[in-house]
Amino acid sequence: MTQVNVADAVAAAAVFCMGESDEQTPLAIVEAPLQYETRPTVAHRNDCIVPLSEDLYSPLLLQKSEPN
Repeated sequence: MTQVNVADAVAAAAVFCMGESDEQTPLAIVEAPLQYETRPTVAHRNDCIVPLSEDLYSPLLLQKSEPN
């Protein structure tokens, strides 16, 4: 199953439009409204749960920090 993070995609497009070097425009205005076809159900929310075995960040999140 493919999962798309719409907010992350919009943010990446905004950073691209603002420019990261010479242009450095301080903000981007997204004028296109985002519309979803249906409201999420419990089944849809459950589909978004990623098992720890498939989570790319789980090794980082599960590391034990050393005490100071």
